[in-house]
Amino acid sequence: MSEELNMPQMGYDMKEGVVIKWLKEEGSEVKIGEPVAEIETDKAVVEFESYAEGILEKILVEEGSKVNVGEPIAIVGDGTNIMEEEEEVEEEVQEEVQEEVQEEVQEEVQEEVQEEVSIDQKIKASPLAKTLANDNNIDLNNVIGTGPGGRIVKSDILQLIDNVETTEKVKINFKSETNDVESQIQDIDSTVKEENKMRAQIARVTQRSKQEVPHYYLSTDINMDKALEIRSQINSKLAYQNIKISINDMIMKSVIDTLKKFPIFNSRYENGTVNMNEEINVSIAIAMEDGLIMPSIINCNDMDIKQLSISSKDLVDRTKNGKLTGAEYTKGTFSISNLGMFDVNSFLAIILPPQTAMLAVGSVKKIPIVSPEENIMISNIMNASLSADHRVTDGAGGAKFLAEIKNNLENPVNLII
Repeated sequence: MSEELNMPQMGYDMKEGVVIKWLKEEGSEVKIGEPVAEIETDKAVVEFESYAEGILEKILVEEGSKVNVGEPIAIVGDGTNIMEEEEEVEEEVQEEVQEEVQEEVQEEVQEEVQEEVSIDQKIKASPLAKTLANDNNIDLNNVIGTGPGGRIVKSDILQLIDNVETTEKVKINFKSETNDVESQIQDIDSTVKEENKMRAQIARVTQRSKQEVPHYYLSTDINMDKALEIRSQINSKLAYQNIKISINDMIMKSVIDTLKKFPIFNSRYENGTVNMNEEINVSIAIAMEDGLIMPSIINCNDMDIKQLSISSKDLVDRTKNGKLTGAEYTKGTFSISNLGMFDVNSFLAIILPPQTAMLAVGSVKKIPIVSPEENIMISNIMNASLSADHRVTDGAGGAKFLAEIKNNLENPVNLII
C-alpha cells in the first residue's frame, strides 16, 4: 500500500514551499522521521522528514519546483509500483525499438530514391564554383546561377558566402546584446524577489499576530551582578572544553525553570482553545541578512546551562547554513528575543503564534541604584519585557511569571554546574 508525502506547512503563515534538494533517490528505503528532502520556505531551508515508512517509489516534483502546502511531492510504499513501472518501461522500450527499425527502413528507401533523382538531375556549374561550394558546405541545388544558360559561376558562390557571414555577425551581435540585457533584468528581478521574500513573510506573520492576538506587556529591571559573577566562574571551569556561557544561555535557563512552574506560558492557542505543551522548546531570535528567524531548541526541559550553550550555538550555525529540521522550525513553545548585543535598552516583542508569550531583553548596563540599605551603588542592570496573549493569561499571572524569571537571574543557584 502506498502513501503520499505532501508539502508540509512549516510555519504560521506558510502557503507554499520549494523542493530545493532530494536527499533520497527513487527505490531507496525510507524510515519514519528520516530526512528525504530539503524544503525552502519564505525564511529558511528546512529538512523534510518522512512520516511514512517503506520504499520511495516515486518522486513527483523536480528539484527547484514550487509546491502548494498539502500537495503531494513523493510516494512511499512497499515497492510494488516500482516493479509495475519497470515492466511498463520494458514494454515501451520494445515498442520504441520496433518503431525505430521501421523508420530506419523507410529512411533508407527515401535516400536511395533521392540519390537516383540527383544522378538524373545534372547541375550546371563551373569547376571553381563547385570547389567553393564544397569548401563552404553550400548545396548547389539552392543556388541560382547567373552565367550563360543559368550556369552557376564563381561570383554566385562568393556573393552567397558574403551574405551568410553578414547575417551571422548580425545575429551574434544582436543575440549577445539581448542576452546581456535579459541577464541584467533577471539578476535585478531575482535580487528584488529574494530580498522581499523574507520581509513579506515577516510582514504577514507580524501583522496577523497584532490583529488577532490581544497582546499585553509587562517590564522589569533585573540586577545581573550575581548572574555575571556565576557566569565568570562557570566559564573558568569550562575553558578547557572551549565552551563559553553567554548571557542569553543564562536567560534561557531561567526561563525554562520558570516555565516548569508556570506551564500556562508554555501553551498554544488554537481554534479557540488553550492546549498545553509537554515539551519546552525555546525559540531564539536569530538575525539574518534579510530579516529575523525563530528556530527552537527542542525538548530542553532538563538541559543544564552547559547543554543549552552547546545546543544554542549549534542551532545558530545550522540556521545560517540552512540545515534546520522541521521540528526546530515549527515546534517552538516559547520565544526569547535578545537585542542586547545591539546596545538596545528595552523593547516590546510581537508574539509568534500559536505561542502564548515572548520575552524581550535588552543590554546589560552599569547603572547607579539605591540598595536596601539606602546606599547608592553601581550595578549591572538588564531590562526584560514580557509580551503575552490576553486570551490565555492575564496581567497578574504575567507579573508572577516575570517576577520568577527576575528571581532566578538575581539568585542564580540553579545555574551552577
